Amino acid sequence: MTVCITHHNRPAYLAAALESIRRQDYPTFDVVVVDDGSDRPDAKRYLASLAPEFARRGWKVVRQANKYPGAARNAGVRAARGEFLLFMDDDNLAMPQEISTFVRAAQHSGASILTCFSDVFQSTEPQPKQHRRVHLWPFLGGAIVPGLLRNVFGDANALIRRDVFDRVGMFTEDFGVSAEDWEFFARAVLKGERLQVVPEPLMRYRQIPTGFWQSTSLHANHMRALRAYFDLLPPHLRPLVHLAQTSVAAAHVPDAPPPPPARLDHVQRAVVFGSGEAGRMAIGLASRRGWTVSWIVDNNRAMWNTTTHGLPVRTPDSLKRRPVDLVIVASLAGKPSISAQLERMGMAAGTDFVHFLDPVRVGGTTMQLAWPA
Repeated sequence: MTVCITHHNRPAYLAAALESIRRQDYPTFDVVVVDDGSDRPDAKRYLASLAPEFARRGWKVVRQANKYPGAARNAGVRAARGEFLLFMDDDNLAMPQEISTFVRAAQHSGASILTCFSDVFQSTEPQPKQHRRVHLWPFLGGAIVPGLLRNVFGDANALIRRDVFDRVGMFTEDFGVSAEDWEFFARAVLKGERLQVVPEPLMRYRQIPTGFWQSTSLHANHMRALRAYFDLLPPHLRPLVHLAQTSVAAAHVPDAPPPPPARLDHVQRAVVFGSGEAGRMAIGLASRRGWTVSWIVDNNRAMWNTTTHGLPVRTPDSLKRRPVDLVIVASLAGKPSISAQLERMGMAAGTDFVHFLDPVRVGGTTMQLAWPA
């Protein structure tokens, strides 16, 4: 049994999570902490302080550049020794019977993946003195049809047999997007894995505004989860999946007037902010308008000084040194934060930068890039 904990710049939360693991009533397990690019001094100091205990117990700290939870969980898989892997985020807390209950459930059910109910609380205190449950978050298990519309499979805090990754593959490694657990569970169940739920809370789920689900794009997260279904369908049926998802989302969001198109007659040179699939689409949009794109910028340090989509990737500071007519923000999850980042540089929305899905007007023509089904 290996407990894989992902961590990024939250040393106080990590300390509380590790303490909850030390209190487990199951005797035999090891721990892998994957530090996903922490750069705060207090986080680095805390990780260094763990070295004596981890060496004594045979536990590990794995360090990598910031690549988001999917890549961090994969690093945990590669470093783990156990037949079973229990995943955990650094801001959640394990109940003392979590491991032992999961192990008994796995032995009796024969399931290759086990999730559990979540005891949801809202507190920024690492270890709240009083237990104030907001609600109990239940899951359905391997329910394929409702899993198309929302995550009914379970939280990432799950027990997974190691050999599942040989049959299903690893977590996808999208930067700036959440829902890697939803996508993985859907893909696993669609490929025949048995996913079952322990119908009791074995962990406390911390619900805070800075959590990955709360701080990333809902639409982008849902689109990521849908890929598991897209992969099994012929192209002519994939729009039905997208239609089902967008119809449910529209039922919960009041209608809003569309934004007026930005007038961009002044643009000749543009830079794309974002190196992923959205960046490729933004480059195509610029090309159709006759704009020259010479490079890409990205906040992901791992992408700096590399080449993607045939263009060099540079730091956001390059925008200060080499002014351009327009920055095209090519990110679903990062739109609010990147927009604020560009505004701090003195750029104005609609003039100096636009989002790649926003309508734009050049001369007498208005165009908008539709997100593909």
